[in-house]
Amino acid sequence: MTITTLDPVNRPAHYRSSSGIECIEVIEVYGLMHSFHLGNAVKYLWRAGSKDALLTDLEKARWYIARWEEVDGSHPAPDGDIPDHMTPDAVIVALGLSSYRADLLHMILTDLLEDDDTSDVWLDTLDAAIVEAGGTPKVTGTDSEASHVSA
Repeated sequence: MTITTLDPVNRPAHYRSSSGIECIEVIEVYGLMHSFHLGNAVKYLWRAGSKDALLTDLEKARWYIARWEEVDGSHPAPDGDIPDHMTPDAVIVALGLSSYRADLLHMILTDLLEDDDTSDVWLDTLDAAIVEAGGTPKVTGTDSEASHVSA
């Protein structure tokens, strides 16, 4: 269900594509509400640079993926069929994404549909994006990383 009224609490602009798809809808369609970590990673990729600084959002997305690998690592399953306007390609087009954000979001959503695990590739792609945004990639699985980024 796509809702057209913007509201800073219930429908903030930084979680809505220009075509009306909301981040929460994608998270629900792909079953990510069953994975706090992956749902948050998608949220931070979605809004990267729209609410907080681009680098901060990319680092947060990376932190949640690394944390997901450490504590869970299981793939949530999409809830039912994926509507045509919510396929990985359609989501990327709706958001107007290009470059690493498009590649990464597409990889995550496609991997969920195919029950594939390429989270190491997700992390490598995020590291490249972090470097491009002027940051330093993190070493996965260290205590310093776990305390580095706060939501």
